[in-house]
Amino acid sequence: MHKMELKNMSWNKYYSRQTHCYKLTVYWEGERVFKASNDGSGAQTEYFACKDHSKQGFESSFKMVGDYCIKYAMESNPDFFEVIMHRNGYGNLCIEYLINKLLNDSFILSNMKKIIKNRVCLLDGDGRIFSIKMRPLDKTLDFISKQVDAEIYKPFRIMNDMSETEQLTHWRTLTDSRKRDD
Repeated sequence: MHKMELKNMSWNKYYSRQTHCYKLTVYWEGERVFKASNDGSGAQTEYFACKDHSKQGFESSFKMVGDYCIKYAMESNPDFFEVIMHRNGYGNLCIEYLINKLLNDSFILSNMKKIIKNRVCLLDGDGRIFSIKMRPLDKTLDFISKQVDAEIYKPFRIMNDMSETEQLTHWRTLTDSRKRDD
């Protein structure tokens, strides 16, 4: 998990064109540190102090978050970091990078929960996810579990029985691999 958390999110899909259009509050280790907004037109994200924070407190918090995000971008996406590291304000871009990753993760999680709640989802040995148009009721999951145990559905694992963290790991891996294939 990240030290950064996004709360009070307001996202507008109609104005999200080149980037996400949002207003949100950034929390750091559970403490509110600043606000961020982007108009969705491709412009950089703007950052603001919270009402009860001084300018000096905002700048200090922003630098601390920026340093973390720089390290995160360097480790998680060296190609992206290589492109931006010589730009002015590259720390801001690294914060924006992590905000967008967290936003995307929240959208993926929301979509995944909706599908897993309404369908039986199976994971094969190659990491592909299949959904069956059956409600994941206990008796349905028991039946499919018996089929998996009897090796009728040998290479499959039932995702509905996994923890949310494990489900998201597989879902995220599948989403990321689709991006690379495009």
